[in-house]
Amino acid sequence: MVKAAAQYGDMDRAETLAHTIEDEEHRARTMVELVEMMVHQSDLARAEKLAHTIATPYDKVNALICLAEATDLNHAHRLIAHAETVIHEVTDPNARVRALTAIAGAVIACGDRSRAHDLIGRAEQVALGISGSRARALARVVEAIDLNGERERAENLLAEISDPYEHAQAMTDFVEALAWRGDVERAEELAKTIGDYDHRWQAVSHVARARIRSGDLSRAEALVHTIDDEYRLSETMASLPEAIAQKGDLDRAENVARGITDPSWRTSSLAAVAVHADHDRARRIVVEILHEGEWPKTLKVFAKIAPDVLTAITDEFLAG
Repeated sequence: MVKAAAQYGDMDRAETLAHTIEDEEHRARTMVELVEMMVHQSDLARAEKLAHTIATPYDKVNALICLAEATDLNHAHRLIAHAETVIHEVTDPNARVRALTAIAGAVIACGDRSRAHDLIGRAEQVALGISGSRARALARVVEAIDLNGERERAENLLAEISDPYEHAQAMTDFVEALAWRGDVERAEELAKTIGDYDHRWQAVSHVARARIRSGDLSRAEALVHTIDDEYRLSETMASLPEAIAQKGDLDRAENVARGITDPSWRTSSLAAVAVHADHDRARRIVVEILHEGEWPKTLKVFAKIAPDVLTAITDEFLAG
């Protein structure tokens, strides 16, 4: 409901709903998402005000970094400095690695590679000190090192992970990071080298979704159909119909969505198509989804075709 309210422009209601979430971590993550939406809408003052209310240190760091990446250089430096003071409160080592590397990424964007190098070094020390599985933490460090222009050092650190499963996990996370930042060709080549079956399809899925986001739908669809895992195929395919709908081909978008075998991903994909459809098609899809008992997936559609309905639902929720 929070995202749906924000989508149709009622940020006051979205914030109010976010504050009703009882679980502190869930509330914090939701607030970070709202900060991201506000930044996307260029409402930076409101986003910063909300960021400062986030209670959990790790999530506050993420919100501050999101803001830093969208503002002018001087203000970015101030936000980054604030994030660095908050990081001392992050006690979980995996979360601390993620926070340190996120700050390093923002510092790189500001042009200070030397400072980023120091932050990455701190993150690496924390990662190496983790008892048990440290693959995902090391992958974050590898991503940051690579982003800072030290490709050979990044690849060497990745190669030092001797456990095959841990190495596959780290490789998958690294592929995802490369794909997200637009280095899709390199990501795809690395994905194909992953030996572990499940991790390889996870990595290919990340690459396919990156191609969908970039609008390269023909190559994305071809890549999706190489995935030899039924659930992973449905999960990845679910991103495709909305992208097709955004290009105006609603019939094909709906047909692709209906071809998804997993029922949950199919209804999610149909709901995404409905957001971009004319009212008649959207209403027809909504009715179908409601019959399947998946009403939460229709909220974003209601935000478009019947915002009064969404307002009534949220009012009832807040009153309860």
